[in-house]
Amino acid sequence: MELSGMISQYRIVALAKFSKEEQLLPTLGALCSGGLPLVCVCPTAAVTKKGLTLAVNTFPDTVIGIRATSADHAELACKCGVSFVCSPFFEKSIYDICSQNDISYIPGALTPSEVSSLLSLGLRTVILSPSRMIPDEAISYCASLFPGVNFLIDCSDDPDRAVKAAALPGVIGALSPDIISSSLDKTVANCIDLVGKLGNKQ
Repeated sequence: MELSGMISQYRIVALAKFSKEEQLLPTLGALCSGGLPLVCVCPTAAVTKKGLTLAVNTFPDTVIGIRATSADHAELACKCGVSFVCSPFFEKSIYDICSQNDISYIPGALTPSEVSSLLSLGLRTVILSPSRMIPDEAISYCASLFPGVNFLIDCSDDPDRAVKAAALPGVIGALSPDIISSSLDKTVANCIDLVGKLGNKQ
């Protein structure tokens, strides 16, 4: 299944930030146990090439991405074999690296004109970001202007909005940092709850 179809199925992507490398594999295991095999990892000092490559190989059925804000992050993604790279804004160096390595790139945009410029590059999945600056009405309006675009809402600054945003017309899902907990059991429970609310069609 292609990336946009996978996101459309689950409607939510876990946004994960790790302070210790040893948290990565147990957390991915908890997401899978909770029925949510979709995660976007924020690059930190705890996210190494070795650790991320091991995660990709250990969980081949989990769609793992990186939230990149620099070319270095995109290079890391390519070396580790992740499925996609996303960013809160469009960055040409990230776009170029992803294009050269045949990795899906999902850039961010705030206005219809920014979305239009991304379409000219052949991109069809776009993150609307930041969430706090885009009311529901503006999201729905933007989706109506671009019916062929898959919109993902970045709720990293507004996690309480993720479920509602993911259900808006024209939206395929939302990025949420509020799924992963310091407790693995709580992470599993959060996944089960969200997947249930958003009507996963497995």
